[in-house]
Amino acid sequence: MLPELSAADRAAVYGIALRHCARGVIRDGAIPGCRRRNQAPRKRAPIRADPTRVLDRLTTLHLVERVQPATSPGYSRRRIYRMADNFLDFYFFYFGVLGRYQSGIEAGLGPSVPPVLIESLDDHQGPRWEAAFRDHVSRLAAEGRLVDQIVAVGPFGTADGQNQIDVVAMAGRSRTPALAWEAKWTRQVSAPRIVADLLGKSDALPDRPEQLQIAVYGREQIVDPTANLLTITAEDILRMITQPDNSSQEPRM
Repeated sequence: MLPELSAADRAAVYGIALRHCARGVIRDGAIPGCRRRNQAPRKRAPIRADPTRVLDRLTTLHLVERVQPATSPGYSRRRIYRMADNFLDFYFFYFGVLGRYQSGIEAGLGPSVPPVLIESLDDHQGPRWEAAFRDHVSRLAAEGRLVDQIVAVGPFGTADGQNQIDVVAMAGRSRTPALAWEAKWTRQVSAPRIVADLLGKSDALPDRPEQLQIAVYGREQIVDPTANLLTITAEDILRMITQPDNSSQEPRM
């Protein structure tokens, strides 16, 4: 566990990594505040610790997890890291946001701050919602409730950061895109608008087939779903978790 570092530096490195994972800003091989031994020192990177080793240790401890692009088999430098434990993730989020209002609270504005914190929760929940959705799609695929031979489930986006799709499922030895899903952290989701946007972004998928299953994941309600559109809500996921033997948990069309 990084024995070459002092106890203080180890604590600092792991703390830095966890805080930045909670913010969703860590990509493979780069942790703000750390540098490899052969990397030239910079003002903001005082600790010599290989970021890859740090992230490997945190992944082994199940504190963080790698999110691999669905279209990138094997090792990919485009993979990102996120907190694996949502409770720990919320801890870092809560105290990070609370720090922005500390001076106001100390000045006696404490009673007016909680509504602002509650509004901030929506910003926090979005990426966790997408992660829950990816896990749900993986469960459906493993149980044979989607298309056959799903071999990868993950996000997709082009190298320029455009055409972001929350969940793409790849099928078969050829790893052909089979499903494209969009997750929205809103109470009501307009299906026609989301579908049109998703179809446009899916054109960037490599080897996109003519028949690509499109799905929308909404928080409470999918409004005006089109024909043959798969829809899933949070209630569906919770029901599947609490009643795993209930056969009614097929995605709705």
